[in-house]
Amino acid sequence: MVETLRFIEKCISLVFGPKKKSVLFAKSKQKMTYLPNGSSFFKSFEFENDRFSRISQNYHPLFFQIFEQAATKTYTISGDGSTLTLLFASTLLKDAFQLVLSGYNLSFLQNGLKKLNHFFLTKILDESQPIRTEENLKGVLRTAFGCKLNPEILPFLQTMTESMSRDTVFSIEENLAPTNEIETVQGIEIEKGFLSSYFVNDTNRFEVRYDNPFILITTIPLQAMEQIADILKEIQQKKRPLVIFTQEISKDVLSSLIVNTIQKKLNVVVIKYTSIQFLKDGLMEDLALLTHTHFVQKEVSSSNWKFTNQDLGVAKKIIVTKNKTTCFVSKFGQVLLTRHLNELARALTLNDSEYERSLLQTRINRLSGQFIKLKFTPVYQMEQQNQVIENLIQTLKSALEEGILPGGGCFHKALQTEVMTWSNMNLLGEEFVAAYLVANVLTKPSFLLFSKKSIFSLFQRLNYPYSYDLSENKIVHCFDDGLVDAAKSIRGSFWNAITLVTLLLTTWEPF
Repeated sequence: MVETLRFIEKCISLVFGPKKKSVLFAKSKQKMTYLPNGSSFFKSFEFENDRFSRISQNYHPLFFQIFEQAATKTYTISGDGSTLTLLFASTLLKDAFQLVLSGYNLSFLQNGLKKLNHFFLTKILDESQPIRTEENLKGVLRTAFGCKLNPEILPFLQTMTESMSRDTVFSIEENLAPTNEIETVQGIEIEKGFLSSYFVNDTNRFEVRYDNPFILITTIPLQAMEQIADILKEIQQKKRPLVIFTQEISKDVLSSLIVNTIQKKLNVVVIKYTSIQFLKDGLMEDLALLTHTHFVQKEVSSSNWKFTNQDLGVAKKIIVTKNKTTCFVSKFGQVLLTRHLNELARALTLNDSEYERSLLQTRINRLSGQFIKLKFTPVYQMEQQNQVIENLIQTLKSALEEGILPGGGCFHKALQTEVMTWSNMNLLGEEFVAAYLVANVLTKPSFLLFSKKSIFSLFQRLNYPYSYDLSENKIVHCFDDGLVDAAKSIRGSFWNAITLVTLLLTTWEPF
């Protein structure tokens, strides 16, 4: 087991840091793929020689799947940090197993690691600084970018950060033009998702994505298929999807729509929207206006109402997840949106009621949401490039959510001193050994980043928050010069690594 962990640790170090090597991987009779991070690199591990044959038989797939799952969880929530998770986990687990083999009490070690994990969580949240300027975002992008993509794309992505916020939705497409382009599309977001997961047509993202769908918005209960028969006939003839916003739908109608969707006879998704009756949020009215839809409102008893093609509206694109729906309006809808926002702003100015002003301001904020479309010129391995860019965007969003920390190994070096001080006062007896293991792991990032002894010695003499920028080959103030990491990535890498280690210490024997 220790030998396996040394092997993992050595492999992961190959893809760590801003000057790491790009990795291309191919199995026999399969296409070559690009491995941009530690998680994807780890998935490609194969054990074919005699040295690792016994290990692979005993611990693959479950042992390596646990490592892979921890790394994947980190980059899913933050877009970065999967390599750091694997590096921390493999080093810490290797040292822990060596201690256990020497007779150390496993319970003390686990207790110490759990306490340290909560210390890390608190410390990261305390030390992180919020994104205050656009330069902070550009610094996160530059640090996370590394050598994952062509350097010519970096200025383009930095331009993207100028109009980015926490709620911005991104789409990445191939552009037929010879240059990369950014297109901004106005959209509206609804805090309700699909009524059934059977409507999902994009299994990778687990969401519904439709272009140019018809829109039906109603408060009338859908009790029978005959109510929407004319509409279903229309979308079948025109081969276009249908999005239904309704307050109530019977199980029979829902089941029929699901079956037809699974059989590819229809492309439909149902969103059940029910607001608080006395709260006039105006959401469906706004959506109906922007999609040019006839908002059908009748009494609940009007179950025999039949919908026609005149009740349908249109949207440019719609994305529906489990908990959220984002609707992007057409160019005509954008003209209506501008006019509608002006009307709402005028009503906000003239209204004296604080309650009404609050509702109007909410509607304005909701309608002002943006959708940014990134269009890239065709390149080799376009799919892999898109995945890397999506991860970078997720990293930027996580930085907006939880702030930033000094990069270049600076935070980990400062944390090493803090760990020993905190452990002296908070760990009991033999639990303190866990602090030595964690302190040793915290030196790994800087040891791998600064392989030259002269630079490593210089880095060791620098005070917080200064570090050495390998890209610029100079000493920098991390916050002022933009050598920063998303706090969420650092938090995820620590939390998932230590959680993985405590799990494997309980379930695996170190032989």
